[in-house]
Amino acid sequence: MIEGFLKILGFQNKDIKLSKLQNYQILVISLERSLERRKKIINEFSKYDLSWSFLNAIDGRKLKFPVVGYSAKKNKRLVGYELSNGEIACFLSHKMAWKKCVSENKPTIIMEDDIELSDEFIKVIDTLILNQLEWDLVRLQGILQLPYKFVKKIGNYNFVEHIGDPLGSMAYIINPNAGVQLLENSKEIYVVSDWYLKLEKKHKIKMLELNPYCLKIRNIDSEIGERGGNIEDLNIKTYIKSKFRGLNQRLDRILSKNPWFPN
Repeated sequence: MIEGFLKILGFQNKDIKLSKLQNYQILVISLERSLERRKKIINEFSKYDLSWSFLNAIDGRKLKFPVVGYSAKKNKRLVGYELSNGEIACFLSHKMAWKKCVSENKPTIIMEDDIELSDEFIKVIDTLILNQLEWDLVRLQGILQLPYKFVKKIGNYNFVEHIGDPLGSMAYIINPNAGVQLLENSKEIYVVSDWYLKLEKKHKIKMLELNPYCLKIRNIDSEIGERGGNIEDLNIKTYIKSKFRGLNQRLDRILSKNPWFPN
């Protein structure tokens, strides 16, 4: 009825959808020095009448230590490797986006600057806006489409839970309640941002994922950079199977009031 009335007044469907999007904010995490990436994402958004803004990312090259909340020794003991400067900076940049979500009290679409938009993206967000009680955090893109189990259908879209390690945090949407939980449980930084989003036992948020994804990733080099250490340090599965790491995690669950990997 409302949409019919708006049409009589001369509003089109596009206008109606954009009016719903006004209750959201779109943040694009991007390094100020990444001029070529910024040009491309500006060009992407120029195709759509959407309000958005850059969130200046923390630069791993300029990271100053010690970083509050990060302990290289504890990371090595409980996770099996130290995070690279780029990984720490990337996590801190996502934390800035969560803080902005909470401070503005608006559901927030958080993107990195290697995303390609599409008409389907607009439709998905429109569906999520109309069904705000159905989700807290939805990932809209990843590096690969992993095995999954079906969770629910929202509008015309399938939302699933992936089985296995997450891959990428290039685009997702959170509501303010989820933002509070993500911030409260990330006072210590010990995993990369996409892995943290999947740690539901830690932050108590069930992450849904769109299937299939509604955004594409541009084929450009990562700004995060390589992790230091030997080649074994780069194989996460090696450390997952490590008895030594498992023992340390069990001790952490016993001795710590806020264990990194709760049961």
